[in-house]
Formats: sequence, C-alpha cells, structure tokens
Amino acid sequence: MAPNTKEAATELLPLLGVYTDGTLERLVSSPFVPKTLDETITGVSSKDISISSDVSARLYLPKHGHTDDSQKLPILVYFRLGFCAGSTFSSDHHRYINTLVSQVKILAISVEYRLAQEHPLLTAYEDSRTVLQWVSSHKVRNNIDLESRGICPIIGSFNPVIYHKFRWELQLSGASATNTDHVKGSFLDQEPWLLDHVDFERLFIDGDTTGANIVHNITLRAGIENLHGNAKILGHSFVNRISGARS
Repeated sequence: MAPNTKEAATELLPLLGVYTDGTLERLVSSPFVPKTLDETITGVSSKDISISSDVSARLYLPKHGHTDDSQKLPILVYFRLGFCAGSTFSSDHHRYINTLVSQVKILAISVEYRLAQEHPLLTAYEDSRTVLQWVSSHKVRNNIDLESRGICPIIGSFNPVIYHKFRWELQLSGASATNTDHVKGSFLDQEPWLLDHVDFERLFIDGDTTGANIVHNITLRAGIENLHGNAKILGHSFVNRISGARS
C-alpha cells in the first residue's frame, strides 16, 4: 500500500485526519454489531429496516411490548453523532440505545443517515427528515385500522357513525375492509412493530452532538412542514455523550 503523501491540515485524534486538499480520513471505526431478535439477554429486540434505497435504520423494542391500545409505547426517533464518521450499527451506538430502551420502556428507531464527505453535508438532514416522515406515516395507517373497526382514533371507543362512514368510503373507492392499502394513499413497506406497539401521540426526537443539530433543524421545520397523519412531536432533547451533557 502506497504511503499517504497528502499534507495534513489538522488531526482530530483519534477519529479524523484532515488534509489541505479538503479531504478527510477516518482513522478508527467501531465494529458493527448485528441486530438481535432474542430479548432474553438485554431485554430488547432489534431489527434493521430499509426506509429507501439510501436510508436505513435500526428498531429497538423492549420486552413485553404491548399491542393493547391503552398500553402502547412512546416512540423515540434518535439521530446519532458523527456527521462524517460512524454508524448507527456500530457497537457503541447499539449498546447505548439498547440500554436506553430497556430502562425507559420506549420503542426507538436509530437513523442511519449518509455521511459527508461522500455526500453533501445537508444530506444527513434530508435523510433524517425522510425517516421521521416514514415513521409518522404509520399514524395514518393506525387511524385507518381503527376506523375500519368503527373506533374513533381520538377517543378510542366504538362509534357507529365512524363505522358506517368508513364502510361507505370503502364502497365508493372500490376497496374492501380487509385491504385498505390504497385508501388515503399507499402504505407499502409498513413496519408491524410501529403499527402494533406505538402510541403516536407520544412521539419524541433525540439527537447526540451532530444529531442534536439535526433535531434543532427538524424542530424548526416542524412549524412550517406537516408530518404525515398530522403527527406532532411531543418533545425533543439534545445529548452530548462525549461530555455527558443533556438538555
């Protein structure tokens, strides 16, 4: 392997080397760890999902996730640190989210956004926004599932007016009560964990260092750009695990 002849501009040890030509070199990497559906050791199951051809994420579900509407879990969308390095599938991030989910009893989704320098810096923001919109799209499907049973999504009880209104809309659209994927838009690639276990009235976002900046950006945009299903962000937090700070 030929020696690196680039002139160093600065070193951000032990993570990065930055060169005068504007490029950088990742000096270390955290080993990737696989997902696990076995919750017996950590009390948390995890699985990897593809949101689009470019964006993926890892989901974490604590033990005894409930499907009863009154016992569904809050959801946390987490944006990791490392705008130009790291991965949500690395051992340190996986361990951190595993611990958080097991202690707080939430369903978490950790976003794998694309990195600079291979991609423009703002790509991470757009990828993160894409995941949040994908998550909130499940709120729409949840409401359709409730309406198909004549249950008001707001108060959670049976309402014959809603039931018959839903049946009438299905007849007009040519859909059936058991196949409503094309009602109110397409719901391909819906995630069962989100549909079965999440209370979308308790949606939170959390970011670590670079991810905290993404959270700030998303929060500002939330005032002018609606999420699918008119989902609302109930709260957000900023974390700096390197210094141990949280706000």
